[in-house]
Order: sequence, then C-alpha cells, then structure tokens
Amino acid sequence: MLKPYFSAALLTLGLSLTLVPATAQTAGSIGYYFPKAAAGSFDPAIPTPEQFLGYPIGSHYTRTDQIVAYLRELDRVSDKVSLRVLGKTFEERPQVVATITSVEHQQNLPKLQAERKGLVDPSLPVPDYGKLPVVISLNYGVHGNESSSSEAALLTAYYLTASTAPETKQWLDQSVITIDPLENPDGRDRASHWFDQNKSWPPVTDPLDREHTEAWPNGRTNHFYTDLNRDWLALTQPESRARMAFFHE
Repeated sequence: MLKPYFSAALLTLGLSLTLVPATAQTAGSIGYYFPKAAAGSFDPAIPTPEQFLGYPIGSHYTRTDQIVAYLRELDRVSDKVSLRVLGKTFEERPQVVATITSVEHQQNLPKLQAERKGLVDPSLPVPDYGKLPVVISLNYGVHGNESSSSEAALLTAYYLTASTAPETKQWLDQSVITIDPLENPDGRDRASHWFDQNKSWPPVTDPLDREHTEAWPNGRTNHFYTDLNRDWLALTQPESRARMAFFHE
C-alpha cells in the first residue's frame, strides 16, 4: 500500500518540503497533502489528481500513461503549464517534462532561454541577473519502484498550477519550474503492475507480504535492467540521453 505517512507543503521559492504528520489532516481530501493555510485557495477549474484519476493519490500506483495524461490535462486547462515530450523509452513510453511558470514567462520561454545563454557563452553579453527568472528542475523517480515520487510529482504540479496563494504567484513570477514526473517510465510500469496486481484489502504491512517483495528484476531498472542512476555520465540509455539533452538546454 502506497499511502504516505507525511504530507508535503511547498514553503519557499526553492520549493523546500516540510513534513507534517498526516494524522493532522483528513485522508482522501487534497488538504491531506498540503498545509491547512492553503485550504480553499485552489482554482476550481484545475482538476485535482483524484478528480482526474478517479481515486485518491496514494491508494493505487499510478501508471505512466495516467501520469502523462494528467499533465496533458493541466497543459490543456492552464496557460501556466506546457508539456513537452523529450523522447521515448525502449518500450515506447513517452518521456515528458512539464514547464510551470507565470503566463508571461510561458509566452516568452524561447526569449528567456536565448537570454540565459550569456550565462555560459563568454562570446555573448552577460544578461541582467535581476531580470531573469531562476530555473528550478524537479525530477522524480529515476528508480521505477521508488513509486511515491511520481505521485508526489502530480501533487506538486497540481499545487503550482491551481494554487491562488500570493506566495505561489511569487514563485511563478520569479522562476521557471520544470517537472520530470518519472525518469524511468518502463521500470515504473513494471513496479506499478506488480503492486497493483498483488496488493491486498485491507492493506498488509508485513514486509514479507508478496506485495512488498517484488520478483526479479523488479522495477528499479529500465527495460534492459540498467540502473539509470548509474548512467548520468555514460549515457548508454535513451532515457538518460533525452534527459541530459534537456538539461543542457
């Protein structure tokens, strides 16, 4: 069972996470994951993950196609979100990145990118740092069976898109935030299939239960059983090459 024991609250421009005991909030509601101060400060036009998926985050493992579909929906309903496909895995699953920022920045991303080139290319004018938004890259789930990471990515994307709080507006005015919701889509689906197939009701907490003891090769690695967290330099896998190409942009 995936139900988290802590809720994440986004508190600063750097998107630091504060852990709060889950018992202080009501399970099944979106408020379970966010600070009480955020209650009622979400745009109702933006669907929550639970509304879109049909189940509360944490009650099931969310498949790759569902994760991508939710981010596409955020792109469709909000001018603050754009979704980009970076490439495909060996098993033809898309690698996506959602960019979330203010509407103004969203409309000027190519211009902002061109201006930032002066930070690394000495032949170009040095940009005015005070006028450039900071770029924050949030990347989730390089190991496919570290599964709560991608569920957290959906909640983070929802929060940044739907929150009407002044502090969230400030974050988006001052930054461009990219979210890679799952760096290992093939491993993710291998793990989600195992857990959803073997989970029990009521939940079983015994670590020796079949749900918690994946069969080899489990979901940590990609299609060819490569640990992508060991492939940042060698770049032998398509997931790594696509991710690093985007990073260098």
